[in-house]
Amino acid sequence: MSCRVIIRHSTGSKASTVEEATVHPGQELTFGRDTGCDIRFDQDRDEYVSRRHMKLVVGDPDRLDFTVVELSARNGTFVNRRRVQEPAPIKPGDVVQLGAGGPEFVFDFAREDLRETPVSGVAAPPPAENAPPAPSPAGRRPRPAARRRSPKKKGAGVLILVGLGGAAGLYAVRDVAVPAFERVRNAAMKVFASRPSAPQGSVATIEHRWRLLDQESGRAVRQIYLTNRQEGSGQPLAPGAGPELPVFVLREPNRLEPLLTLAEREPYRAIGGAATAAAFTVEENGPMLTSSVAAAPWDAPYAWPAHDSAGIVVVFDGDGKLGQTAVLARRQFPRWVAANAELVLGEGLRDDGANPQTRIRATAVSESLTAEGCAVKVARISQTDGVAAVEPSCRPGVAPFSIGEGEALRAGGPLGNPILDSNRRVVGIYTGNGVVPIRRALDSIRP
Repeated sequence: MSCRVIIRHSTGSKASTVEEATVHPGQELTFGRDTGCDIRFDQDRDEYVSRRHMKLVVGDPDRLDFTVVELSARNGTFVNRRRVQEPAPIKPGDVVQLGAGGPEFVFDFAREDLRETPVSGVAAPPPAENAPPAPSPAGRRPRPAARRRSPKKKGAGVLILVGLGGAAGLYAVRDVAVPAFERVRNAAMKVFASRPSAPQGSVATIEHRWRLLDQESGRAVRQIYLTNRQEGSGQPLAPGAGPELPVFVLREPNRLEPLLTLAEREPYRAIGGAATAAAFTVEENGPMLTSSVAAAPWDAPYAWPAHDSAGIVVVFDGDGKLGQTAVLARRQFPRWVAANAELVLGEGLRDDGANPQTRIRATAVSESLTAEGCAVKVARISQTDGVAAVEPSCRPGVAPFSIGEGEALRAGGPLGNPILDSNRRVVGIYTGNGVVPIRRALDSIRP
């Protein structure tokens, strides 16, 4: 039985694009910079990708049987931040990175026999009941297999069939059991016990609060929210979710984005937030190193509010009339970059449709950027390696590290965290692009 493999690129030359391929059991998809690869990367911009970097082997889609096999990858292949040198299983939602510091994509698939529109990253079906469990990546909570439940039971998933462009679409909000708190805590303690912590006073916490504005008018860019209630019956659209649901819109080609507006209306919420990361220094009175996510959070995938456990996707017809809607699970929220915001509704959402759509030029504004209470100025950012150099207005009691040449211990902790060797010398920095060697990180942020 055939299925569609969906590759949602999040970083690199193909960032914010989606590729799909119809495959059959036993088929292989190759990834690399070679012209003969099925998923091809840019020869110049994706320098960490080898010519024939890896392949995806398709087994039995009904059992979520997909395998990543590294080929001639000089810079390694990573699945959920873990290096894979042997064939490794991969499941929908896993993040694959081609080379340390290289491009990332999110893997997903859709069965061909489902009645659904080809909406990448939106209409992913639930896994088969007897799918074999895949090993959990380090530092992340294991996700137990989803169980099919009767819709009458409390907490069961919500299935809504809607028409999108004349075809029926299937969207699912799934209820997955959460491991007991004690089990999660014990697993976390084992991870942190496997490596020495940084010396006290050597790592600071960077906090960055920001918001997104319309460059021309200075008005806040907001995401539209709707009441979590069905018309007529008053029943919730997404049982167990909050009183309001964030609204997303489907745009061509198969791109899901938050539905934005400049209207100041309840319960619309301004786009912005707070990013937190670690920071450290290796030079006396030198700049502090941190993740680029802390320095420019608007250039990284947006962090949706934690209380938004579900949302709504809407489709407009050619006249701007509100067409079909469907419930969206949080795991199906798009990887969207706030700095790319360009399309909003003039004055919000009406009952029957939308006001004329307007293109805007968004600008991100820092409300505060501090390190342990000291104001911080961003000096340089390397988007390629995900490293930033920041200069604090005062020294927040952070002692410099010495640079080591030994083997790095297991990466973990917050973004921007130093990676230490057995002598507690820094050998790398943990960024949104994986672990970057400390000397390369320093070279990338030097003037």
